[in-house]
Order: sequence, then structure tokens, then C-alpha cells
Amino acid sequence: MQVLKRIGFVVLASVCFASTVKAANYDYDSQLNKALHANKLVAIGDVHGGEHVVTRLIKYLDEPSNWQQLDDLVVEFGNARYQDLADQYLLSKQNISIDDVRHIWRDTLYFMAWQYDVYEQLVLKLKQLNSTREHKVRLVLAEPAMNWQTLSKEDWQKLERSRETGYLEAINQHVVAKQRRAILLFGAFHTFKKPIVISNQASPFSSVIALLEQQKPGSTYTVWPAMKNDGLASSYPADSLIPLSANSSLNKPLASMSKRFATSNSISLADVVDAYYVLKNTDRNAPLSDAALNDLAWHKELKRRAEIVSPRSAKQIHSWLSQHN
Repeated sequence: MQVLKRIGFVVLASVCFASTVKAANYDYDSQLNKALHANKLVAIGDVHGGEHVVTRLIKYLDEPSNWQQLDDLVVEFGNARYQDLADQYLLSKQNISIDDVRHIWRDTLYFMAWQYDVYEQLVLKLKQLNSTREHKVRLVLAEPAMNWQTLSKEDWQKLERSRETGYLEAINQHVVAKQRRAILLFGAFHTFKKPIVISNQASPFSSVIALLEQQKPGSTYTVWPAMKNDGLASSYPADSLIPLSANSSLNKPLASMSKRFATSNSISLADVVDAYYVLKNTDRNAPLSDAALNDLAWHKELKRRAEIVSPRSAKQIHSWLSQHN
């Protein structure tokens, strides 16, 4: 009887241990920290119009032990012209109005993508945490410096074409050269580790992460977020971060996941990202910020910018204004 009890205990302990290991393997915080400990740049793919990727990042930062792993948060949604402003607001005790800080994400190439409240909440959270913790995390604004007051249509087009190399220069200058630990928050398509073929584009698209990998292979760890109708329904619980491999059940050809990928694309998900993040909700219904909705001077500026940006972006601006004015 004693032998049977011991066997039963060993089996139960083994099952519990296996379950714990499995849970840890899929734990968001643990996976990110493991990559940071390995001196990798952690690139988190964002879903424009959805709030859950950024909300989860805020939760990660809020945990003190995670905060200690990080030196920089590099963001697509920031104009480097305002890097000094970001440093003063987040790293000093200067009294700076959030109205002034909003220029950081409003004065960007694709400013319409950052109208959602979650981006402002991320910056406010960084302000709070930096003011209450000894270790400081810097917000690095990756978009090349630009001035919307003097920007021409030709300037906008030139910046749009060169933005990936601009992102690379910022990351090299602020993070790589200083050997700092960083999380990079960029739209998901900017996080592919290899060039990919996008529909209606003649040449492959090389993201900033692909450029970093060409510069130093194996230097990044990338997280691809679940997207609506991506065909990757799984039994994994929400908030799981699933490592990918060639034989993973989540590894699918990119062309089968979205019409944005050319059908000639032979690359699979595991070829270009390291992990798949199972979102609680893939709907793109993030609430807009009160400032975006109620600032009439901003609405007037949007109309002016509609004459400068691409036709697609101009259409988006006019549609947005017609709904919210």
C-alpha cells in the first residue's frame, strides 16, 4: 500500500510539475523577460485600432520585477523632434502639460493611428512609474524628426518611403550603441524578421526588425498578435504567448492569414516571428481619446494635413471628421 501511495504521489507531482512548466512556457511576462535576459531586442507587434496589445504591455510594465528588466521603450508613435520633451516629461520633475506632450504622437506621419486613448494611457503610466520608482525607463521616439508646420507633400512622401531606415537609425543610436535593454512597440507589419512580399507592391518589404536582423542575426525576439480571421484559432487560453517553430500548429503560410500578403509569398509565420500572442479580443474597437474627439483646433489641423498626406490617408481623415464633428 505504501509503495502504491508513493507511486501515486510521484505521478501527481510529475503532472503538477509538467503543468507548471507548460504554463510558464506560455506566460507573457516570463517569455519577454527570458528574451530580455538573453540581450535580445523584444519587438511587440501592435494592432492599430485595437487596445489589447498596449493594455497588456501596460500591465507588464506595472509589475516591478518586469520594470527592472527594461531600460527603453521604443515606439513607432513618436516624432523624434520631441525626444527632449519626452525626456523632460517622463524623466524629470518638470511640470509639463499633457496638452504639450500630445505633439509626440500627433505630429507623426500616420497620426490617425494614434488617436486612441490607449497610447496616451501608456505615456501617462510611464510618467507615473518613473516618478515612483528608482529605476527609470526612457521612451525613445523612433520616427525621424519632422515639422508639420513646414512639411510639404514631397517631404511627407520622402519620409514615408524611408521610415524603416529611420527607425533603424533611432534604435541604433539610442539602444544598440549604448547596449541598453529595450522593448520595441511597432505596428505588427514592422516586426517581421525577413523581407516579405505584400500585395500590390513590386519589391519585398524589409521592416525595421528585418534590418536589425541583417545587421546582427539573432538580435531580436518578435511577438505577432492574433488578428481577426487570421485562421489561427487555437485551444490556447487568452493571454498566452506561444513560441513558434516550423512544426507548430500555429505556423501557417502568411498568404493564408491575410489578403495583405501576396499569394506568391512562400514564407510562413514561424519564419518571421518568434511567438504568437493570443489576444482576449481581436476586435478593433479601441476608444478614442477625449482630446482627439473634443479638440476643435486639432480637427482644423487634420483638415489642413489632409491636403498633404496620401490620398488613402486623406480619405481616412475626412471620414473620421464627418463622424466626429
